[in-house]
Order: sequence, then C-alpha cells, then structure tokens
Amino acid sequence: MKNVTTLAGISITLNFSNKLNDTPIKSVYTSSEPLVSIYKTQTEGAYTVNIIARVPLSVISLQNSCTPLSSGLFLNNEKTLFLNYNGVSNISTSVNKPNEILLCRTFSVVYDSETKVNEDYDLYHIQFNYSFLSKNFQSAEAIIVKLNNTDPETDRGTVTTVRSDEN
Repeated sequence: MKNVTTLAGISITLNFSNKLNDTPIKSVYTSSEPLVSIYKTQTEGAYTVNIIARVPLSVISLQNSCTPLSSGLFLNNEKTLFLNYNGVSNISTSVNKPNEILLCRTFSVVYDSETKVNEDYDLYHIQFNYSFLSKNFQSAEAIIVKLNNTDPETDRGTVTTVRSDEN
C-alpha cells in the first residue's frame, strides 16, 4: 500500500489508518460527521490531520469503482477506503461568524457501500500529514473533511481550523 502521494502542490503522507473497534457500533452511538483535528507540525508549511470516521460494515473494494481515485491514496490493504484530496474550495460556514466564507482544503474519506441505510459501523482513526512543496502555495484558512459513499451519498463535512494561539 502506497503511503505517500504528491498532487496539486502538496505531499500527503499517511501515518496510519486503524480500525478502533472489535465489535460493530450502532449508528445511534456514532457521529454521522467525521471528527477532525488539525495542527501545525514543527516543519514550516506542514500539518497533521486526525480523523475519526464511521464506516459501514458493508463496504466493498474500490478497485473497480466508477468514482475516479487518482487524487489521493488508499487507507487500507483491502482497498475499501480512500483518502481523496479535492483541492481548495470556498465553504460557507459559521466557524468564526455566521455565514462566513472560508477558503478550505477539501479532503474526503471515500468508500462504497451496497446499502444506503446502515445500522452497524466500524470506527477508523486516520492520521496523515500534508506539506507544501513550495513556499508559494495557495493558503487556506481551514480544512473540510467529508465522508463520501460512492453510491452516491456525501455528507456535509466537518470544517476545522488550526488554532491561532500557542496554547
């Protein structure tokens, strides 16, 4: 499994993608939106992203998927989970002020589930670093992480910013 990819001026390195549970977790006990944190590393222009995402038990391989999977990397050896980088987008959010527009780097955790309604899920902790290949990169104020079921559900995502203070 490839752990590093370079695209659109950034390098993405998968640190790990681990399933957290041994037994299925009911949907009522999980968030439908991914839980996300981002922080700067000690390297200038580099960030670490942590995602906790619920994934249906019924996911299938993405190798024969109709969804193009060229802008990211697989998150597991079974090739049922993929981290997709979708570039930079303007997102309307109330992170700082109501109806504010933030420039966000957009990531998706992509999977394919044969069923649209799921009761049982696995939780995954995904951690990756991304860094800019040039000092002249396009800045973004936040990231947005979405869960993307290729058949054809996509959630609204979670917008997350880097803390601006040093605490």
